[in-house]
Amino acid sequence: MKAPKIYRKTATVNSIARDVAIQSYGQLKEVLTKSSSHSICLEITTGRIKKKIPIPPAAIEMLLNYLKATAKGKRVTVTPKSDYLTTQAAAEWLGCSRPHLVKLLNENVLPCTFVGKHRRIAWEDLRSYKKQLRERQKKQLIQLMQADEDAGLYE
Repeated sequence: MKAPKIYRKTATVNSIARDVAIQSYGQLKEVLTKSSSHSICLEITTGRIKKKIPIPPAAIEMLLNYLKATAKGKRVTVTPKSDYLTTQAAAEWLGCSRPHLVKLLNENVLPCTFVGKHRRIAWEDLRSYKKQLRERQKKQLIQLMQADEDAGLYE
């Protein structure tokens, strides 16, 4: 079983893109709420080219999520969902080195399976770990801020 690579496309948000995203999100959401059709076509116009393209509902939902996040000024990363990732792909997604990820796997912090002698990490386990990590970091930051406040450093 060959694990797919993660392809990252991160969009940066500027004020023009944010304004366009706000407008696009509102218009697309309005059309979708008024429509009862299961087939969706978007009309794309660039220069002299004008074309209607059928889009699957799941892709429209992803586009809505992208526009909503962009309208809020957030960066967006699109990654294909797969069952298992290589240690390199998982480390890239977590933003850490592969040796650090392997250490986490050896310490059973993150579960993994073996394909031959190669480790694979389940996508859902990786997402769950990252969510727990962020929650723990947030709690620690709040505790640090509270300690600074108690020490009178914010006066």
